[in-house]
Amino acid sequence: MRGERKKLIGILFSIFIIVSQACANEEWIIPQEIFQGDLKTISIRSTDLVLAYFEEEPVVLWKENGKWRGIIGSDLFSPVGKKRLTLKSGMTEKIFLVEVKKRELPIRYLTLPEKWLKLPKEVLERIQMEKERLRCLFGEKWETPPLWKEPFRWPVKGRISDGFGTKRLINGQYVSYHLGIDLSAPKGEMVYPSNRGEVVFAGPLVLEGNTVIIHHGIGLYSLYCHLEEIRVREGEFVKEDFPIGTIGSTGRAQGPHLHFSVIFRNKKVDPLSLLEALGDEDGRKVF
Repeated sequence: MRGERKKLIGILFSIFIIVSQACANEEWIIPQEIFQGDLKTISIRSTDLVLAYFEEEPVVLWKENGKWRGIIGSDLFSPVGKKRLTLKSGMTEKIFLVEVKKRELPIRYLTLPEKWLKLPKEVLERIQMEKERLRCLFGEKWETPPLWKEPFRWPVKGRISDGFGTKRLINGQYVSYHLGIDLSAPKGEMVYPSNRGEVVFAGPLVLEGNTVIIHHGIGLYSLYCHLEEIRVREGEFVKEDFPIGTIGSTGRAQGPHLHFSVIFRNKKVDPLSLLEALGDEDGRKVF
């Protein structure tokens, strides 16, 4: 009887060591806060399959260097306050609170031709149709795994002439928000995808001009607007070093530049936060 008891104690002790080692090998790197219009990464080291939910929305996780990685996003106009991030690994469920913080929006005063602001009815209807088409496009393919392998980078070398989230007061009365980053560069300069992915749109839009949209997987899209020339077609898979077009001023643009924007699962987010979350460590360099 005493021998069996020792054997049982030995088995229980072995199980305790295994469980302790499993717990010790787990690592949960979770952001405590996220600003409106930002992306953040989560990183989990666990031998078990991990499921994640940001509020009610599933978070796509992928394995990278032995860890589970994923990204969460907050729209520019998301309500501030604490949001729940739930992680499930084996029999363990952890709940973290991530605080969405207010983003301070700079104001920029612009003077534009009245013809750009008072558009004919048929043009306004076309703009509305284009917006609806893009809205449907951005709601697709969220379950596609990440298509990229290398860090995200700038699509062109240029000076940032206007940042993300700028509140624009146009002609002293019209208000709009800048939902991307403007990069000034010479007309004709090559534009590259920020990372590899599938071209899901390539064509002209009334306001954005010649535009290319690339899906990078998991509902992450990058947009390249006001191009002079488009060099890709819808359905193509492009790699990082393949030029997708050239700098121009098509659409509603005051001069040659690239409007670079990012949509993550229908959320308007700052391209800078994408580069900070999934970009190069040595300066987010261009290809």
